[in-house]
Amino acid sequence: MLDNEILSEDAFYRNWWRYTYTKLHVRKSLFRQGRLREEVEATFQWLEVIADKYNFVPRFLKSDQNGYRGHLINLSNCLVYSFHKRTQTDEFFNKDFELLLETYDHPFEKLDSQEVDSVKVLYESTRRLGYLVVSLYSEQRFDIAWKAFVKKIIVAHNDILKTKIYSYPRYHRPSKAVQVSIASQETKIADNWDLVIFYHEGDKEFHIKEQMKRLWDDRSERKIIGDSQGYDFALYIDRTRCKRRHVLEVLRLQSIQFKGYSLVPVDTAKLAKTIRWLERTKRRANLKEKYGVADSNDETERFYFKVKRLDKLVSRLAVMINEYYETLNEITKVNEELPKSKQGLKQDNVRRAVGLFLWMKVNISKNVPRSVNSIADEIIDLLEEEYETTATRNGLFAGEFSSVLEYYNSQYDHFILKEGYELSEKDKPIDSKEGIPHAAFKDDRYLDDPKTRENIRRMIVEDYYLAELCINNADYRSPYEVRNTKKDELYSFTSVDRSL
Repeated sequence: MLDNEILSEDAFYRNWWRYTYTKLHVRKSLFRQGRLREEVEATFQWLEVIADKYNFVPRFLKSDQNGYRGHLINLSNCLVYSFHKRTQTDEFFNKDFELLLETYDHPFEKLDSQEVDSVKVLYESTRRLGYLVVSLYSEQRFDIAWKAFVKKIIVAHNDILKTKIYSYPRYHRPSKAVQVSIASQETKIADNWDLVIFYHEGDKEFHIKEQMKRLWDDRSERKIIGDSQGYDFALYIDRTRCKRRHVLEVLRLQSIQFKGYSLVPVDTAKLAKTIRWLERTKRRANLKEKYGVADSNDETERFYFKVKRLDKLVSRLAVMINEYYETLNEITKVNEELPKSKQGLKQDNVRRAVGLFLWMKVNISKNVPRSVNSIADEIIDLLEEEYETTATRNGLFAGEFSSVLEYYNSQYDHFILKEGYELSEKDKPIDSKEGIPHAAFKDDRYLDDPKTRENIRRMIVEDYYLAELCINNADYRSPYEVRNTKKDELYSFTSVDRSL
């Protein structure tokens, strides 16, 4: 179970990463679209005009250009927040925005109708991104994630924690057909559901299935299965977009994940082998029918029906495999969207920082363009060098200082176990902590193994494409979405922009 501190920390970092990705998205757009840059500058000029007109910001503050722009951004927040409260009914409330309204004396109330129309334009762009465009235009140290999470520089980490981020409700993408809500965690559920299942540990799948069968076709009103008090998790279902079978699979897999059990996979290799055998048999039957190998019409007819039966069986097995993996992917996505453990949060921050660092090297560096793989190799060397330098500086044995590369391979700095040896939990740290190999280990460590390095490089490249996906969509996305994004959609944005 995750405590409130971890939930709060997870929410903060998600918002910070989303803000960072969105700033880079706007930075790319500004430089690729000269018109957008002009529009942002025009917005600042308009804010300055109304600030002077209504004396929202004292003129003497103009001597400090950066400070004055900060006041204009605050003014813009006041206007957009007030417009939202005036036009929307979602009860969005933010105490920081409320304080700004008091500080600047509720400026929206003083605008004329034409000025309100200008605020509406600013509001629409803000809702699309979740942040003010003019605030995203300001400078930011994009290497701060590398310094804070990879180099573990305390000052840089503190700067991240002190970041003031004003965020707005963002226009949402269409929600999933089955939404999962964990009772112990705050999960936003879209309002498009018409059936909810409240699951309690120990509930029988058969009973839920029978209730679903009875209620499924009755669309007269929203239906509820289970007790809303003391539930462990709930499924919110849009029956117009899925089948009962899909809901039951999500329920089954979610209950397995909730209990913390390992999911026992279907033996897809065996199924695939069966499909190949069936396909060969079907081809042989087709050949016999085509070339009249059969001795009689009756035998030819038997071959015909055999081919039809094989077709159905092949299709059924193929559907079984596809449905299994689709359901497994769905539940994997659900769980990756949930708050992480303390260790999982550290790993996520580190790997996102490495992926962003690589993205910056590829897309913003002024050097001669190089491949993502070659730069990923350099980053591995850099991380190894940083690891050795820090360990030496602090007078530590190699194994006493945790390397960033251990987030990619937990055995990274361990010696390789010899064949035929088994190791108990208490013996596992010996190989690296002593700095010399145990009798059960080879003289080589995993970091010296080319295969280990290749796997780490592949994972770092995956982190690059995660950063690419997040920046292109101006959003916080999960590794799951990189693995399931069509390649042409993902890679179409990877052209290098040297104008940055």
